[in-house]
Amino acid sequence: MRGRGSRISRATVWGSGVALAAVLGLTAYVALTGGDHDGPVTGQGSSTASPSPSVSPGASSQAPAPPAATSTYSIPANWTEPARWAALPRGSQTAASGNTTGFPNTTDGAVALLVAATATNMQNQRGMLDEQLAIYNTYLAAADQNPANEAKLREKASQTDAQNRADLGLPASGPLPSGAFVRANVVGFKVIQSSPSEVTAYLLTKVSSKAGEMSPENDSYVVSALGAVWQDTDWKLSVKASSDAVAQTRGQQSPTIAAPGDARFNEAGWTAIRQAS
Repeated sequence: MRGRGSRISRATVWGSGVALAAVLGLTAYVALTGGDHDGPVTGQGSSTASPSPSVSPGASSQAPAPPAATSTYSIPANWTEPARWAALPRGSQTAASGNTTGFPNTTDGAVALLVAATATNMQNQRGMLDEQLAIYNTYLAAADQNPANEAKLREKASQTDAQNRADLGLPASGPLPSGAFVRANVVGFKVIQSSPSEVTAYLLTKVSSKAGEMSPENDSYVVSALGAVWQDTDWKLSVKASSDAVAQTRGQQSPTIAAPGDARFNEAGWTAIRQAS
């Protein structure tokens, strides 16, 4: 979390395209710096010059989404302890990609999968294509893996890398400078619906970026609705389940964007995440 009173941009991502957000780059998550300028795009999205995230319909047949909203807010000076904490379970196995798999067939197990499938870290020589291919091969449901989707992933990941570098003022190619990064990590969640075979949830993702060792860090918070299905003894990120999440929340206001430590985090019903031992 940034220092007290710092201004952090926030964006709410809605729509059918979010079904493939963590993998295929069909939803743009824009991290605004200082609330006034375009910033880096996380691995979940395609590049855009708009200050509001744009949403594309995705690979499956889905309805278009309402526009997203972008604004800023200041973290309160006083810390308010999150009222709800979850120690999400670790996976019991490690895939060839190095990502954790083998989550238990519980609601928390499904959320743990969604958290893992949303995390990205662009730094050093590792770009968003590396991150997205690992997520695609490890976490996306088999029904959603096909040559067309992989081609879209590769194209959008390249665009995202280029946009991130441009927004951070970095060279167009080569390893990132020491201390430069773009990271996305889930810091809160709110379950929408849960069953033994499908879990849908809101995710509150913190997107952090930095242009180098001596550069300031900029943070954004993004709300998305995603879903997981139980498949072949593990949870998988699913286009259908994520579409279900969007349908289940259509017409509803998404939870307020507020960082852990803000009283509004509790008022919105978010659960903070504590790493299980």
